[in-house]
Amino acid sequence: MLLKVETKNIFSDFDWVIRVLESSETSGQLDCVLNCFKLWETKHCDNVKNFRNRVIIKNLRAQFWALFKNKSARCRK
Repeated sequence: MLLKVETKNIFSDFDWVIRVLESSETSGQLDCVLNCFKLWETKHCDNVKNFRNRVIIKNLRAQFWALFKNKSARCRK
């Protein structure tokens, strides 16, 4: 049960970071998104207790950086 709650929190917090990323339109807002992502990492990466969640976090990090780089290329033009 604890693993399901932990995984649910990982995804719900990540979804919030992605929504903030998708709504950002300026480089200042992207800086704020980066801070939000760092907080998400701090909250979830330090507390990972099992291998499955480590893999989930690794994949979510990669997804964030791909989306962030695409968004920052569009916002900084």
